[in-house]
Amino acid sequence: VYRGVGPPRALHVVVPVTVEDFSQAASSGRPLTWEAWARRYYEASILPLAGVEPDGWAALSRGGSVALEAEVPAGFRLRLIPYAIETTWADTDTLAGLMPGLTPFARELLRRIRERVRRGFEGYAGPVHALYAGLQVALQRLQQRRHTGGEELEESLERVLERYSVDAGSQGGGKLSGTPLVGAPRAMSVGDLAEAYMKAALEVHPHRGTLEALVRRLGGLVDTGMVDLPLLTPEGIAVVGEPGWEWIVEAAADDGAPVVLDLRWPAEVGLSSVEAPRLAAYRMLERLIAWKHRSWARRRPTPSVVVVVDEAHQFFPQEKGPSEEREASRQVAGMIARIARLGRARGLGLVFSTHSPRDLHDIILQLANTKIILRMDKTQLDQVDLPAEVRQYVPRLRDRTMVILSHAYKEDYIVAKTSLPLVMHYDHSALSGAG
Repeated sequence: VYRGVGPPRALHVVVPVTVEDFSQAASSGRPLTWEAWARRYYEASILPLAGVEPDGWAALSRGGSVALEAEVPAGFRLRLIPYAIETTWADTDTLAGLMPGLTPFARELLRRIRERVRRGFEGYAGPVHALYAGLQVALQRLQQRRHTGGEELEESLERVLERYSVDAGSQGGGKLSGTPLVGAPRAMSVGDLAEAYMKAALEVHPHRGTLEALVRRLGGLVDTGMVDLPLLTPEGIAVVGEPGWEWIVEAAADDGAPVVLDLRWPAEVGLSSVEAPRLAAYRMLERLIAWKHRSWARRRPTPSVVVVVDEAHQFFPQEKGPSEEREASRQVAGMIARIARLGRARGLGLVFSTHSPRDLHDIILQLANTKIILRMDKTQLDQVDLPAEVRQYVPRLRDRTMVILSHAYKEDYIVAKTSLPLVMHYDHSALSGAG
């Protein structure tokens, strides 16, 4: 059983980075560099496990993205990839995909507004903060039914930027709305872009309720703090680049390393909103399947990828709650169905793990070809189509014992038992009552 089993030679960790990462460093008087960010993450998450400090950090870059690499004693290589989402040149469908729950009317309004601005700026859409600020002012005009001046746009934009821009205080009290945008096709400030969005929104004569819904979803998106992360530089406001998953996966394949998307650490240290982990997970899956599909169309071989989603019910919940939440759940379910069906032919496998099937979206259970059921409370069994003859035993299964349901078995299921754990993980509930 253990022949050929050994520890990996390397580990690649993708960590969502948010504006709070930088803001906390700025408030302490120490601007955050990527190396300082890597050291902080290592001390919080890796050091307690490894017990040793790394032998220095080396920065690697590709297409505006960065990775930090270190050798840990005993010949183990660690790569950390800070991950932020960038939409400055993205089409509207891509941006809308980051906002599950957007109504069809709001989606169409977003498309009309963005395409007007993108045509005027050679396909450039700019950071989502400018869009959000511009639409806020347009909505104010519709609600108040009066013309508002440029000062109100500037004030609205300043509020957005001061809340979401990294190290906003470094401007020494200057107006951020007048700061140039780095990477724009021609000289413009973020205020210029916000004004263009405001004018475009008013020109299409939107329904006030539709615009309100769109502004609300955009507010939730920028609240995550990890989309179009604005970084103040001597040249102006730049946007942190988004690493390509093809780069991440291919580098990991070369190293023989697993890739971990760590959604726990940012939440534990208060660096993300409730929606940020979901957003990062959805973005990862969308970008992975898009890369796989492009490579398949070009007949370019790629490494096979298996994605394991722990606590899956937190990312793919049942349809319940207000109408926007139910609509978001339906849109995410559609995304998963498409990824699962395409993935089977493109070398992308999905494994979902949960202790709460009742809270997991039905589409996950429908698409799973194989289901592995460990000891489970009887209240959760209704969601799993278990044969009657084993159903009564599942709540009392011993450690490492499972029921496997699969079309591959002639009898539809088997009962199996695993070998002892390889990574010192043990169910301590088995010791209850002992000593």
